[in-house]
Amino acid sequence: MRIVTACSQDCPDACSLVVEKTGEGRARIRGNPDHPFTRGFCCAKLKGWERRLRSPSRITSPLRRTRGGFRPIGWEEALAVAAEKIQDLRDRPGAILHLDSSGNCGIALHVVQHFFNRVGACRAGGSLCAEAGKAAAIADFGALDHNRPEDLLNAKWIVDWGRDLARTSIHQLALVQQARKRGARVLTVSPGGEGSEAWSDETIRIRPGQDRFLAAAVLHAIDAAGRVSPALLDRAVGWERLGALLRGGDPAFWERQGGFAPQDVRRLAAIYGDAAQPVSTLVGWGLQRYRHGGENVRFIDALAVAAGQVGRPGAGVYYIVSTTRFLDLSWKAPLAAGLPGRFFKPTIGRDLLAADPPVGLVWVNGSNPVNQSPDAERVARALRQVPFKVVVDAFLTDTAELADLVLPCALNLEQETLVPSFFHDVLNYARPAFPAPEGVRTDAWIAAEVGRRLSPPVEVPSIEEAIRLSLPGGPERLAELRERGFIEVRRPQVAWEGFRFAHPDGKYRFPAEGPQADPPPPPGYPLTLLSLVRKEATHSQILPEEQRGPCRAFLAPESPAWADFDPRKPVFLASPQGRLAVAVAPLQGLHPEAVVVRRGGWMKLGCGVNRLIEDAATDLGPNAAFYSQPVRLEN
Repeated sequence: MRIVTACSQDCPDACSLVVEKTGEGRARIRGNPDHPFTRGFCCAKLKGWERRLRSPSRITSPLRRTRGGFRPIGWEEALAVAAEKIQDLRDRPGAILHLDSSGNCGIALHVVQHFFNRVGACRAGGSLCAEAGKAAAIADFGALDHNRPEDLLNAKWIVDWGRDLARTSIHQLALVQQARKRGARVLTVSPGGEGSEAWSDETIRIRPGQDRFLAAAVLHAIDAAGRVSPALLDRAVGWERLGALLRGGDPAFWERQGGFAPQDVRRLAAIYGDAAQPVSTLVGWGLQRYRHGGENVRFIDALAVAAGQVGRPGAGVYYIVSTTRFLDLSWKAPLAAGLPGRFFKPTIGRDLLAADPPVGLVWVNGSNPVNQSPDAERVARALRQVPFKVVVDAFLTDTAELADLVLPCALNLEQETLVPSFFHDVLNYARPAFPAPEGVRTDAWIAAEVGRRLSPPVEVPSIEEAIRLSLPGGPERLAELRERGFIEVRRPQVAWEGFRFAHPDGKYRFPAEGPQADPPPPPGYPLTLLSLVRKEATHSQILPEEQRGPCRAFLAPESPAWADFDPRKPVFLASPQGRLAVAVAPLQGLHPEAVVVRRGGWMKLGCGVNRLIEDAATDLGPNAAFYSQPVRLEN
């Protein structure tokens, strides 16, 4: 049997998949060869996905907390309890908090949000991931947009500014490799840790989080050489002020802050300043996770724009685009008026503890906030103080362990949904490729059934209805979507063509200030912690039976920090927030001031690196400033 479906994981590639099953019950998952972006292959996360679906650790019936721990209950009891708790709080504005994220990126995310918006619940604003970069791009260009992915093949240079292609987007990596075969060259700017040397012709190793200083230095050099594009300056606001600030700046100070050399500046200036060679810029999905994350992105944007490296084939800045840009979500209820601004994801523990009036019920789906939020111990403490917690999940995660009611959910490849991408221009249709275990339900079904039990009831559209109403071009495209497994949405290949931007006056906006320095780290914490993505799992979606402690921490072989501990004794990664047992290993190519821990390991299984990270927010967004955490290694 051959089933065309799609992956709904939190990933820009949003793959269309072919699942082939044999009579012996075996299954093979591969990329759909007919899909214009997936092109017949998929990532390592999906190769082992069937293990997740069949895991013995999976929850297959609702669980209710008792004094002796969790006890299994039936769905009728579980839904009645959930509805009763919501009903009791419906007349108290702000008493219900809905915490969700991208555990499932399909249309079901919006169906459940519709339900809680109708109920009158709060939702946490900000982001744990991309918000600072999005706010930066919108401040610069007026909207989120970039050239179509295949336009990378027209570039003569691709500057990969910190994007870990092998772990975050293997299809973008394939495009980069194809561009290299056509003669393009790749330069990577990064503190290391991602193994970019394998697909880069040149590398600039930079201090973690200081990219804005390098971009400013290169912009200054291009300006001094008279290579700022006059045509683009006519379509921009703020260059006179920014240019003057940079001319009065101190390049030596920028070099000290960024840890780069004058020859690095000259090399990038030669690349960006050559108008005859189109340069595509990949803005990494980590640059925004620093205190000055928005500023990092804005200065990289400014460099590309001032050099004329946008608005034409092969030249553009790639960050992300909105997953909803092609969808009609007019059916979705808006968030209740007056509720935004109470809670933010980067500071959710602090916000919950300070809430006045207090929250009476938290509903979590598609998220593991205890594990994924900064200052994780405070988040756990805050949740314990909420009178009732409902967690919709398939496993007893760090968050589910604190729930009063756990509702087991269907997973990726077990449910019908519509899957957009935040990078490419194809909408995918996911049909169930594997039967969900008996006793589990989809997030959307759970919301609909709880809504039916409220008084007055809250109606929730079915997934089929939500897909039909959301499709671009109208509901008549549903048959096409199901038949092909995807719909390609055509749009211009080049963003900002003719140097026309999305601000009301059509002009680009340069930053109003020069690059700002970080506050000094506390004494005794010489390293910067980078909690980077892993290749084999998405965030904390790691099977408990496949987790082994202690966490692994990676350090550059030449790092002075090796002298601070004895590797023959127990080693701990420490911050002002606490410490965590680790096993330290060398990692070639990593900046000597950085230490890398792959994110997602569970706290209850001995990991959970976010317990060490302060709940600081970025300059824009707000976004969690995960990568600005000073740490040390000690015995």
